[in-house]
Amino acid sequence: MSATVRIWNCTRKHVTHNRYCENPQGHCKALFRTFDSERLCPQQIQGLFQLFLNFMSNYLRVDK
Repeated sequence: MSATVRIWNCTRKHVTHNRYCENPQGHCKALFRTFDSERLCPQQIQGLFQLFLNFMSNYLRVDK
């Protein structure tokens, strides 16, 4: 699973799933607030990247 899909799944689970917004603007504000938080504090989502980074480091490793 790609890092983007992992971030979206986590965002959907914690921000949009089973949440009521009176209008689409409220929904967008919640998403933007979450993405801004992740951008300003990337360690919040570091764990979501770890499996992807491990896979890529193994994939790119060249044995000599």
